[in-house]
Amino acid sequence: MNVPRNLAGKDFTQNKYAYFDWIRENEPVYKAKMFVMDIVCLSRYQDCAEMLRDDRFVRNRSVATGGGGRLPFPVPKTVALLADSMITADNPEHRRLRLLVNKAFTPRSLKSMESQLELMTHQLLDEAEKNSSAGVIDLMPAYSLPIPVQVISQLMGVSDEDMPEFRKGVRVLTEGMSGFGIHLCLGAWLARLETRVALNTLLARYHDLELAVDTTELRLQTVPFWHRYESLPIRLN
Repeated sequence: MNVPRNLAGKDFTQNKYAYFDWIRENEPVYKAKMFVMDIVCLSRYQDCAEMLRDDRFVRNRSVATGGGGRLPFPVPKTVALLADSMITADNPEHRRLRLLVNKAFTPRSLKSMESQLELMTHQLLDEAEKNSSAGVIDLMPAYSLPIPVQVISQLMGVSDEDMPEFRKGVRVLTEGMSGFGIHLCLGAWLARLETRVALNTLLARYHDLELAVDTTELRLQTVPFWHRYESLPIRLN
């Protein structure tokens, strides 16, 4: 199989699972490109787990290279903010930052948000119904994306005037990777709660949901490692 080296390319995105199968079996340590950056990918679970447990591997690029920025090329401000946070920090700095916010993201703390989430999902679907065209809505902008935006903005106390810029940043992060070990995403429990409540509300209200287009018309966004459709039109039967 001729597997593309550019993970950000359209061909790789549209055929990723066939390529992933080949890589795992034939080239588990895979040299590739992501946009303009040369990278090395590990494709097998055990290899990934061992690397993430090994303190010889670091997240902070400036430590690994002996200076310079944490990212090897210029990025938008919404992404650059992430480069100077615990996401790219290593212990002990990572541990210090994580402990500052950990209590807000424990399963017990997040459980109290369930009723708020249920109300939010019903309000979003009410609005989607009102603005639908012949009972058809695009589930992505009407329902899937607003949920994490609203939840995280409430947790962080984002003001109304900052919401447009904040919404762009959350859109970049939504459906991101959850990590492992010390870098297990703090929001993993929150993401699971959001998903469970969102699906339960949607399926409880609409028992005969169906795609409003043929499956061949669905297109994946060209975002490395993520599986996200450009749009998801559904009919609210």
